[in-house]
Amino acid sequence: MKIFQRPDLMRSSLRLRPLLLLPALSALLFAGPVSCSRSVSNAEMRIEEEKRDKLLLEVRKMDTENKGLKSEKQELKKNYGGSEHLQKIKQIDALKKEIADLQIIKVEVAEKVTRFTDGVKAHRAYLSSQEQ
Repeated sequence: MKIFQRPDLMRSSLRLRPLLLLPALSALLFAGPVSCSRSVSNAEMRIEEEKRDKLLLEVRKMDTENKGLKSEKQELKKNYGGSEHLQKIKQIDALKKEIADLQIIKVEVAEKVTRFTDGVKAHRAYLSSQEQ
């Protein structure tokens, strides 16, 4: 049995129609001013296009700079990224340690030389006092 054949259901559906239209109408009222934007003038369009062109130029410059940096990175990686470079670093560390050890020895030798020269001066002074 269809709804339209029953008069009692037909009356109730007529009562519901205004209630169903209420949300749709309110949405239209609120969406109307929002959806209608002002037109853009040619001057504003040109200004925005100039801004876009400047930004595109900056992006191109950055891209070329980025490519240059990537190639430089690859070159540096070839020179400083291999096992030879690690061996050189280990040699440098070993030489630095050896230099530090030699500095300590140098200080000890300087102390011994000053003690020796002080002893020689004292001995010469003693010998010269004995000769007189």
